[in-house]
Amino acid sequence: MNLLSITPFNVNPQGTRRGKPFFLAAMILLGAVALTVALLFMAQMGPRSVAAQPQYPANYDANGNNLIEITTLAQLNAIRWDIDGNGVPDREADQYTGDTGAFPVSSDGSVCPTGKTCTGYELMANLDFDTGSAGDRTDDTYHNAGAGWRPPNFNATFDGRGHTISNLFINAASTTSVGFFGGLGADTTIKRLGLVDANVTASSARWVGGIAGVNFGTIKTSYVTGKVGGGKEVGGLAGLNSRTATVMASYSTASVTSGDRGSVVGGIVGHNEGTIKACYSTGNVEGRNVGGLVGSHSRGTITASYATGTVGASSTSTSNPQSTERMSLSG
Repeated sequence: MNLLSITPFNVNPQGTRRGKPFFLAAMILLGAVALTVALLFMAQMGPRSVAAQPQYPANYDANGNNLIEITTLAQLNAIRWDIDGNGVPDREADQYTGDTGAFPVSSDGSVCPTGKTCTGYELMANLDFDTGSAGDRTDDTYHNAGAGWRPPNFNATFDGRGHTISNLFINAASTTSVGFFGGLGADTTIKRLGLVDANVTASSARWVGGIAGVNFGTIKTSYVTGKVGGGKEVGGLAGLNSRTATVMASYSTASVTSGDRGSVVGGIVGHNEGTIKACYSTGNVEGRNVGGLVGSHSRGTITASYATGTVGASSTSTSNPQSTERMSLSG
């Protein structure tokens, strides 16, 4: 035997020749060990997870009526950043359209359909501000350390679509204009909206109403139940109904009160300078200068409207019950 031809692969320590079968068996064994180690390593590491990509709607106007659809309190709150209702936030863009915002959109999406301009918002479900479990409402999402809902100004369309917003809570100390909305601009239309069991208090505010502190637009086919209490001009629906404003086909069963010595308090409107038509109030009204429908009235018109609630005033105050009979005033 040529000793130069002997290698570790074909000779054992005793010099017995093994040949190619031994080499192949060794390679298979090494491969099996390597595979086992790899499988054990993968089992320890677990499967690789791929983060799910958030799926956002292409737009928030699925029915194509140019109104942005609201289904959550967060989205309702977001209208404060889009006063004119066009789907483009005036401020706080991250909270409006960011990944964790009220109306998150993908990179190729939009709040409104491409090529269109939205003109306001519509409520697609009943909403309830009583989100906590504490009986005193302190753990509500919008409790705001006791101040409650912060009224936004608005100048677009808000269509409730017959849905309700329940348990609105406001306890504003010194805000000028207080209600579900603070002030409504001349281009505003609020319609088909119900505020149920509202609790609005703003003892030092100038204008206070269930739906709006000040109305320069139109409120129609809407209603308020609960209680509204305020400072100077207080109404179940609006504190001030201005010359350009209209309240029509709406009602209030809310109690409306004010302890201010110079207050004007009405079941529908505190002070009216505009149009009130086909409205009624059944809630009790109490204050200094009070009326079942309006606390005071200058200019404007009131037609086909009535009040049936109890009207209470001090001996130094004026009272205009406006109850049971339908009114037609102009001026």
